[in-house]
Amino acid sequence: MANRDNKLEEAAKTGDLNKLYEAIKEDAHILEKVDAIPFVDTPLHIAAAAGHVHFAIQIMRLKPSLALKLNQEGLSPIHVALQNNHHNLVHRLVKINGDLIRVREGREGLTPLHLLCKSGDSEENITLLYEFLVTCPDSIEDVNVRNETALHIALRYENLTAFQVLFGWLIRNVRKGAEYLERSVLSKIDDDDNTILHISTLMGNTEAVKLLVRCPYMRLNCKNSMKQTALDLAESSEMKRILSEAGTKSGASIKSSNYKDDASKMASVDPRSNFVYRLKLNMSSERRDAYLVVMVLVITAIYQTGLSPPGAR
Repeated sequence: MANRDNKLEEAAKTGDLNKLYEAIKEDAHILEKVDAIPFVDTPLHIAAAAGHVHFAIQIMRLKPSLALKLNQEGLSPIHVALQNNHHNLVHRLVKINGDLIRVREGREGLTPLHLLCKSGDSEENITLLYEFLVTCPDSIEDVNVRNETALHIALRYENLTAFQVLFGWLIRNVRKGAEYLERSVLSKIDDDDNTILHISTLMGNTEAVKLLVRCPYMRLNCKNSMKQTALDLAESSEMKRILSEAGTKSGASIKSSNYKDDASKMASVDPRSNFVYRLKLNMSSERRDAYLVVMVLVITAIYQTGLSPPGAR
């Protein structure tokens, strides 16, 4: 068994497909046995580290589940490939399974999208970043263990190009659910309740702040865990000016909400008020259009009845 394992490992290190199939001939269950180990450097991890594209693709096709396994360092094969700057290999793996973009590594909960935001603004990184967004749009919502999105991470690591790609894609996205996605991502807060506006201000990134304050879904006066708004974190006079002109206030000037009052307001809402809104959300566009046509006809009939009541001449 050890000899077969060594042969498989050697095949992965050299990218030798002949040795791979020799090992499989000797033990048809060899890849299943590797898959059964909880945390292990699989042949796919080894090939990913070495950049053996064809070998990695062959393993992916023979045993797709190996692409999701974490090794003892908590890394999946795609994380290993990214760490070793094998961008073409990453591209090929994602082509086979786009869900790999959302796989989290063990220690920090970083996805491949997060890693790209940490790794600089090289042409290869930015090209992959855009490809990830197109292949798996919802990956922009994923957070690490500190509840940071890719935008938080790009700002923390001062990767303005990555931030611009992420933000630009988010506000220009026209797929179904785009508005909800934009609202959701822009309202995300990390473990310290910091929005991306807090982070960009804290990092002194005026370019990012200028972009964010123009966005209608950005919460300008959100307080973090220290009861600070972005304006409270601004140090330069220019940053303070940009935020103030956009309508950002200091935390001290914003009245804190009273949870008892909020609870009372929620309980007193007329349950009929959300009917039309929920109807819009749950209907297809075709059914919604048909419903609106019917409503117009009903309203028209009521209006005409009011003008000419029964019995009137």
